[in-house]
Amino acid sequence: MLKTISVINNMSVGQVKGQQMASMLTLMAAGLASESQRTLLVDLHSNARVSKAFIENGRHFLPGIAEVLTRQIPIQEAIRSVEGTRLDLLVGGPCMEGVEPVLRTIEDGAWQLKQRLDEVRKNYDLILIDCPCFLSQAAVNAFFASDAFMFAFAPSPLSMSQMHKMYSAIQNVRFNVGKVAPLLGILLPLLEPKEEETQVLAQKVRQSFGGKLLRTKVHVPVPREPDHPAKKSRLLLGDWDYDRAVYEQINELEVEVKERLERCQKILGRRARYDL
Repeated sequence: MLKTISVINNMSVGQVKGQQMASMLTLMAAGLASESQRTLLVDLHSNARVSKAFIENGRHFLPGIAEVLTRQIPIQEAIRSVEGTRLDLLVGGPCMEGVEPVLRTIEDGAWQLKQRLDEVRKNYDLILIDCPCFLSQAAVNAFFASDAFMFAFAPSPLSMSQMHKMYSAIQNVRFNVGKVAPLLGILLPLLEPKEEETQVLAQKVRQSFGGKLLRTKVHVPVPREPDHPAKKSRLLLGDWDYDRAVYEQINELEVEVKERLERCQKILGRRARYDL
């Protein structure tokens, strides 16, 4: 079953665009964590932009995923519930910067995330991994742990080369695992309503990846941030101040992601029966 999805994003494109990308992923995760779908969100970023949307004052990063990956605490002790939702969280944070050398020395260091997530997998309908767009031990862990992948890229001169490098790395890792992990789609959010660079990049993505470009167009403005945005349920995420159109676009994105998941699941199911 396709349950664990890595969303690979270039959130480090700058302060403003990075915040917009984080906002989009936060809204998507909250939306997917519907009444019938319990969701775990895993933040592998050291800047913890997604985690900050759910942490009071954005300061309390311990315990987090870094302590889980380095075997300091059980995963159950690090998981936090987001009040009023069916969303749980494993936070990122500055401690992720110290994870790299530790994972290189641990036996099966590339499998730590998968092994830990397997301990709680049965508790969730969906696990979303917020994965950095550069090759690292954390990213490789996400490659091993995931059943499927998505790209969410803010337009930048390096976007296409980053995407190709990460896609090649994923294919190499999954080949070594001996198990297919499909690319669900590529999301190019409109960080500016009429951003020409987005349209140029979208055309290049179509040429390289065909129908993998998601049809949903999402324009996420920089939110006007409240003191603590995570205390209310689902899409409103407390008092995040967005135009209603943003929520409608996120709803469309959720529907498309679910449709692609179901489609890939059917295809893989047919292949499994054929292989048997």
